[in-house]
Amino acid sequence: MCAMPKPEQSDDGRHLRAVPDQPQQDDIDLDAMRKQLEDAGAPAELLETLDGVTDPELFIQRIAEAMPEPDTTPDAVIEGFADLLTPETTPLAAELTGADFLGMVRRAAPDVDVTRELLSDLIASAEKSAEPSGLAMLRAVAAAGAPGVREAANDSAAKLSAAGVAEPPWLDRIGAPTYDRAFGYRDEHGAQEAIATVFHYDDAEHAVVVLIDHGMGGGVKDVFFSDQTDVIRGEYERAAEAMGCDLVDHERKQAHRILASALEQPHCAEHDEQVDDVLDYRDLLRRRVEVLA
Repeated sequence: MCAMPKPEQSDDGRHLRAVPDQPQQDDIDLDAMRKQLEDAGAPAELLETLDGVTDPELFIQRIAEAMPEPDTTPDAVIEGFADLLTPETTPLAAELTGADFLGMVRRAAPDVDVTRELLSDLIASAEKSAEPSGLAMLRAVAAAGAPGVREAANDSAAKLSAAGVAEPPWLDRIGAPTYDRAFGYRDEHGAQEAIATVFHYDDAEHAVVVLIDHGMGGGVKDVFFSDQTDVIRGEYERAAEAMGCDLVDHERKQAHRILASALEQPHCAEHDEQVDDVLDYRDLLRRRVEVLA
């Protein structure tokens, strides 16, 4: 059985923030960080390796090197999804956890065949666990995965549910957000187009932020999720003004047409981060386009 990366339900990715809010490296107080580590009981061997280090990157690297390797056995992977069982977990958090996990599986595999093997092991292990965390894993992966993955995960999830395993609290809402609005702009040459489509689960809004490059075939160049919808709107307004074009509000049908058309074309991501974003979130984007239809 293949080992799989452990999922992390994190809120420090771009899918939850429109702009970075981490301190710049020049602002990091390494002496204060070392003191915090010492007060927290960090091993003396680690503290010695940090003595005299003035380069923030080297400082962080030495801390990372001292961290234990994560447990990537199937049981540990399944247990990692227990965080999704809390009443506070939103459907969006479950979807993004599933998408991020599938992205980690893809990046851990050297080719498509190994990726399929990893996912097959994942689904089989989750079903065999007969645990609520395994069922949460299957539901999250089904919500974020491609049709084949979705079908396999849902089949295993149905068996666990029929056997009496407790469903995650967000099951009835996941995959069915309510559409709110859409807005975007296109540069004066018509080469690149940006569109943000806003949905909500209960009272919590989120935007699906998409960049389309018509100069490279009209496919999706980048896509990410953000709960900072007002910030996204402000950034779009400033970008449109700087380009000398208008920020426009799209009707629902128009937003659907723009996104559906882009998804029909091969993606045109260029940079590594864009490639990861598109491969991780394109299936979740497709689900949102289905909501628009």
